[in-house]
Order: sequence, then structure tokens, then C-alpha cells
Amino acid sequence: MPELGESRSPQSADSALPAFSLSVALFMVAYAILVLADVFVRRSPGGVLARLLALLLRARSALPLLTWACLLLFWHWDTWVEFRFVSVGMTVQALLLLSPYLVYEGLAVLGEVMLRGRVGPAADPARATLFVAPLLFLLTALFDLANAIEPLRILFQELSIARYALGLLGFVLIFLVFPRWFALVYGATPLEPPWLREELLQVAKKGRARVHRVLEVPTRGRYLNATLVGPFAATRSVFFTDLMLARFGVDELRAVFAHELGHVRGRHVFRSLTCFVVLPLLAAELGMRSFGSEGEWAWAAWLLASFAVLALPFFWFRRRFEHEADLHGATLLGGAAGMIAALSSVRRLAPSLAGRGSLFHPSTDRRIEVLRSFEAADRADDSAAANSELRAWARRGSVA
Repeated sequence: MPELGESRSPQSADSALPAFSLSVALFMVAYAILVLADVFVRRSPGGVLARLLALLLRARSALPLLTWACLLLFWHWDTWVEFRFVSVGMTVQALLLLSPYLVYEGLAVLGEVMLRGRVGPAADPARATLFVAPLLFLLTALFDLANAIEPLRILFQELSIARYALGLLGFVLIFLVFPRWFALVYGATPLEPPWLREELLQVAKKGRARVHRVLEVPTRGRYLNATLVGPFAATRSVFFTDLMLARFGVDELRAVFAHELGHVRGRHVFRSLTCFVVLPLLAAELGMRSFGSEGEWAWAAWLLASFAVLALPFFWFRRRFEHEADLHGATLLGGAAGMIAALSSVRRLAPSLAGRGSLFHPSTDRRIEVLRSFEAADRADDSAAANSELRAWARRGSVA
């Protein structure tokens, strides 16, 4: 096995292609072992070994990523791509770099058919990969196009700020097409009936939070969720899952929609991007320059360290954003009753979130408690003072 950290040279990647071929066979062997483990767990569910194997089975979704990481770290697949396809451009290199991971995701879907007899939720990671990868290729294609123009290529070589400006332009384009691409990949359709869609859009108009489309995402009843997608008003969309539309009444759906509008009014998308995209990139660049680090792996290490340092405040801010969105939604609806009713339905349909919450969401009980206390309090009439007071309530709710 090659040494981790071996120098980047064509010779260091000689075994990359044979290792990839071998990894495909080993991947399917691993799933065959998982099938045997599943049979053992079903026949002997109470033993210690069965519990350990059950934990292994639950972690199987990480197998494609782990296999791909081993191919990169130990057999230098990225080095093989870089030296064998040096003149084909960033887009083709990115496709070749990701191609083993795409293969592993496809094999995981086949493995799930072996394991469960159906695809089911196993297709979700593969679909997520197919969703993200073309957006990455859009960014690399923009750089390839710029490098093909001689004056721009010279400009990028001389001024690093020009590369950052082009990268920023690429991200703006990605965020513009993001909602439409999300709808296409996940098969979203306009929310029915039309009168409900128009009623929700009127709520957005009243709240001065422009939303381009309201859509339904088919999940075969597996997910209870609604989400705001897109930072820019021109393409910004709100997506409801089929399960939420089936289980919630009109007033509850209006409250959920008002909550999503609360994310718009609180500028939560831009604040999240700043905290967990812009700041880590700047910190990684600063670390590279300050310590004289070189190479892609050094940059990746600095970026990972930046993510790790910012993870804790980011999760805290995300939980606070949920409180802010609840309070903005209650203000938009003229009272907290609708928000509390919607959250009560969430508590009934997803009891695991009632008292515990998650990294991104406070517990449902805590959200209801903050809304009730906010509703009972005397609040300022001035809009600026009211917004300041609302953020103070959200901060108090996220700390408690």
C-alpha cells in the first residue's frame, strides 16, 4: 500500500487505476458481508454481536465516501487524474476525480437492492450527488472558459483577487439556478390546488418577502418538511413535502410558509453562507499564507480545520435562526396561534424532535415555549425596535 502523504508525482499514482478496479470488487464484497450481517441480526436480535452488527448496518451509507477517501489518500487518484489529463481543463478533471465516487454510489444502490430487495431511501445520497456535482461542474466550466481567453488567463495569473472575483461570480450563478435545479432533480411540481398556492404567495407579498414559486416535493410519504431554497428573489422557492401537505391543514401550511418567509426577513441564507462558506475559505487562505503552506492537501486541511472551529457557533446560529423565523412568522400572521398549532402537529407526527431537537433545530417544545412567551409579552410598536426585540427573544430562546 502506498504511504499516506507520499510526494505528488506520476510514479506515486501508478497503482491508482488498478486500485480503483479492485475497490469496485471489494465494495460489492462488503455489501455481501452486510447481507450476511443483516440475516444474523434478524435471526438473533438480542445479542451483543447482533447490536454491533446493527450499528454497522446503520453506518453503511458512509461506505461510498470512505472508499473514495481511501482511493484519494492511499492510491492518489487525484494525482493520477492531474498528471494523465493535464491539458483537458478543470471540468473534465473534476468529472474524472468524482467518477469513482459516482460509481460507488451506484454500487450502493445495487447493494441496497441485494440487502432490502428495493432501492428505497438508498437512492437519496446518489440523487444528492447528482444534484451537487453539476453545480460544481458549472463553476469549473466558468474557470475553463476564462482560461481559454488569453487576456483573462494572464490577469488570473497576475492578480489573485481576479480569481476570487470570478469564483464569486460562479457562486452567484450557482445560487441563481439552485432552486430550479433542485426542483428538476427532485421532481418538484407546482403546489396544488392553485388557490392555496396563490394564497401563500399573497402572504409573501404582504410580508414583503418575495418568493418566485411554491412547489411540492414527492417523497412517498417519508419526509415531513418544508424548506426555503435560494437566496435571490428572482428564483427563490419554497418546497413542501408530500407528507406535510397530506397531514397539515390550510392554517398550519400558512404558518409553515410564514416560518420560511421568516428566514427571508432574517437574511438567514446570507448569514449562513457567510458563517460556514465565506469565513472558512478566508480562514483557510489566511492560514496558508501565514504558515507558508503549499499544495491542495494543505489547503484542504486548513479548510477542514476552519470548518471544525466554526462548527459550534454555526450550529448555535442555525438553532437561533429557527427561533427568529418562528417569531418573524408569528409577527407576519398577526399572532402566534397558527405557528403553535403547526409546531404541535410536528410534535405529534415527529415525537423524536419534541424534547431533544437536532443540530440545526431547537426542540419542538422549546420553540412552542418561546412563541407563547413572545405572544404574552408587551412589544414595541416601532418596527426597528420590534425587530431588535424579536432578535433578543430569539437569542434568549437559543441560549436557554
